[in-house]
Amino acid sequence: MDVSREELIETALYKLFKDLDGIRNDDCKIKPLIYTSEPFLDEHLPLLETISYGMVQAFCSYLTQDIPVIAGRYEFVKEVLASEGLPTDDFGGNCGNEVIQDFASGCAAFGSVWTGIQLGSIREGSAFVEERRLTIAAHELMHNIHDQINPRGEPGLGSCRGPSNFSCAGPVWFYEGAGEFFGRAMTQYLGLQNYATFVPNDRSGYFLAGEYLSDLDFLTTRRNKAFGVENYYSGQIAMELLIANRGLLPVLEIWENLDRGLPFPEAFSDSIGLSLDSFYDIFATFHNRIYAEAGYCEGKIGCDPWTPPTALPDWYATIPEGANQNEGNPNGPSSNRLDESCVEANELWWSRCTELEYGIPDNPENGDHGYPLDYQRITKIDSCSEIELIGFNLDGWAVTFDAREKAGASRATVSTQYYAALRYLDANLDGVVCSSQAPD
Repeated sequence: MDVSREELIETALYKLFKDLDGIRNDDCKIKPLIYTSEPFLDEHLPLLETISYGMVQAFCSYLTQDIPVIAGRYEFVKEVLASEGLPTDDFGGNCGNEVIQDFASGCAAFGSVWTGIQLGSIREGSAFVEERRLTIAAHELMHNIHDQINPRGEPGLGSCRGPSNFSCAGPVWFYEGAGEFFGRAMTQYLGLQNYATFVPNDRSGYFLAGEYLSDLDFLTTRRNKAFGVENYYSGQIAMELLIANRGLLPVLEIWENLDRGLPFPEAFSDSIGLSLDSFYDIFATFHNRIYAEAGYCEGKIGCDPWTPPTALPDWYATIPEGANQNEGNPNGPSSNRLDESCVEANELWWSRCTELEYGIPDNPENGDHGYPLDYQRITKIDSCSEIELIGFNLDGWAVTFDAREKAGASRATVSTQYYAALRYLDANLDGVVCSSQAPD
């Protein structure tokens, strides 16, 4: 435990890669079955093949069946599942709910994997890769892999799933933390990009306090008070801690124990050799320290400057469910503005100071609009009826060219920065705000 986050990551990756080298099978009989459609680019197919085949070969001895891997719009996912006679949810897809927007989504359930709409798009006539998309693809594939190890816990096909008794799938931090850790680690193992980390924030753009993020037991029961980001973030670090200290095989054994019918606390302690409560105490001590040291290491191994919160969120264990959690808090989610300290500390403020589920890319896209892109110079409005305060003849803002096309908002101006600054107006999360062609 007496290590930096950098040392933790380096140790976890060293042990992971060594274990993978020992179990991988390049002649694996199990295969990924890859299906792609627009807007997925042909230029990116080798990347998806590298991730899909590489992960299947790495975990071959734990797999029992081929993995359908689908890239493209969600309607294409439904078409593939229907034409191939594959299991679906009640909506004909594999997400378990109806997907309203798909520009920042991915799912892995019902035995198939949707890696999202693309791995990047066209910029100035050339294809480029959005590195976060590579992580999403590997993340979703990892969900299929651990579901094959533990089919009892697979959404839609397993016999049970739920955090209340830690049965079958385990708590959210465990399986989503696995997606985040392996999604990032496998892209490095396969030579595509280096391991990446991120800073969690709530919908107002404020970083979450370390005490909250350090409490895995609390995260298990409250699940998503910051809208889900915290279980991904803390789960990733929990996986780093487990693999750095125990290696890959004992962690995979937890899923094997779950498939044997053991509740998660017993499945965990049997494999790791430590009670779950003891691990929660160790994680809390370790994470509180590294978070206080800015030990999240955003973007690369090594830590950028940042401004931590000064207190726990108001709703952390004291605000009853259903109460007005923002009352008396001028900086809460009702605020139109991003956190000024976050903006000041991050050159890429549009992606680093906004919510994870908005999927705002690090590489911004802008049409030839001529408006200033500095956050402080972007006019904030309370409703779309005030858009003329920004400029005349505007019919909305789109986060990317692809989001504009999908929303059918051809008259919207493309600007990642303007969309990020006004994202609080995007009620339906389609990547477009204030468009008469695609109203929220």
